[in-house]
Amino acid sequence: MCSYNLQSTFSVYSFYDEKITPLIVGVFIAAVTALCIFGGGKRIVKITGLLVPFMGIIYVLVTILVMILNVTYLPTVFREIFKDAFDFKSIGAGIAGAEYVQRAMHKTLGNFGPIFITFAMVLFAFTTLIGNLYYVDNRLKYLHNEKTPSKLFMTLFHILCNEVEYWK
Repeated sequence: MCSYNLQSTFSVYSFYDEKITPLIVGVFIAAVTALCIFGGGKRIVKITGLLVPFMGIIYVLVTILVMILNVTYLPTVFREIFKDAFDFKSIGAGIAGAEYVQRAMHKTLGNFGPIFITFAMVLFAFTTLIGNLYYVDNRLKYLHNEKTPSKLFMTLFHILCNEVEYWK
């Protein structure tokens, strides 16, 4: 069900249930994705054209805020980044780091921190998914000699894509 990183962002909340929450998140992402992809490429471009700039601006503003609130730690942070940049132990820690990032954001921004991370991860997963489906739609058109495959084929293909996302 959905990616581990997306699921792990929910694990810090008291409502998280290992069996139910992934199901709810998977159904939600699949349903919203279906609404977009069944609207075709124009709807995908319209939605991502609105969401991605909004996401970028919010991300940059929160990053600047966190840096301002923790300015005394910045020299240490940069020293650690360059010291551990190619350390295999650090690479492994980065894979399972979503929970630590949420804790750090909670310490800096209070209850808004984990909510921001969760919201950002959901939007990132969603826009990445529909963007990739748009690329796939264009590749199908290319493979079909620049003609869009039949509506029935595309509908069944999009249902299959949604099922793959739901059960992943």
